[in-house]
Amino acid sequence: MSSHMGDIAKLVSSYDSHWGKVISSGSLLGKDKSVVIVHDGQRYVLSITKLGKLILTK
Repeated sequence: MSSHMGDIAKLVSSYDSHWGKVISSGSLLGKDKSVVIVHDGQRYVLSITKLGKLILTK
């Protein structure tokens, strides 16, 4: 495992123990720039900006 991957694994492990389930943005978005999430009957869009930031809009 590369040093970078080890760092990511440690980071995910620390989040996992505090927050519960951890899902990478890459797993959610794949090659797409956005994904629709339905919560309590409402539609939200999680997207990645041109600057690489995540934004959740209703």
